[in-house]
Amino acid sequence: EGEGPYWLSEAETKNIDALYLKAGLDQLENKLSDAESGYRTILRLEGEQARAYVGLARVLDGQKKYEEAEKYLKKAVALDPNETGNRLRLVQYYLKQRDVTMAEKEILKGIKLNPQDIQLYIMKGNISRMQGRNEDAERAYLKAISIVPGLKQLCITMATFARTSSPALCP
Repeated sequence: EGEGPYWLSEAETKNIDALYLKAGLDQLENKLSDAESGYRTILRLEGEQARAYVGLARVLDGQKKYEEAEKYLKKAVALDPNETGNRLRLVQYYLKQRDVTMAEKEILKGIKLNPQDIQLYIMKGNISRMQGRNEDAERAYLKAISIVPGLKQLCITMATFARTSSPALCP
């Protein structure tokens, strides 16, 4: 067997998909230092990769290395600011850290870049609702519904705001 990370053969070590798979499995098995090594190897071999930064951030979060985890999530977002999934991961990280202000700032940045992305409005609505700002939540949900009319789950959520649930928006 080779001497690369995880004792993979040299060919396997060069196969980035195999490295991602092994790092992910290590993470699932709570072998966090092995997973961290795997993601760092991917970054060393491939250069900046949002997917590797996100994986590394999850591992670091699991190791309670929160500041470092945040740094890598920010790098993932910076690599592709229009990629909503990574931005939402950063928002969820901020919410986990109870930093609603930063979470809302990230959502607003995302909406500015992707004004038609309903995921951002749904998250904005969820954050507003958690904060007891039901009118803000309602506006965010209505915006998402206006982009993609008839979203059943959002219509159900809007029904909790009975005074404004609009049958025209939710057939």
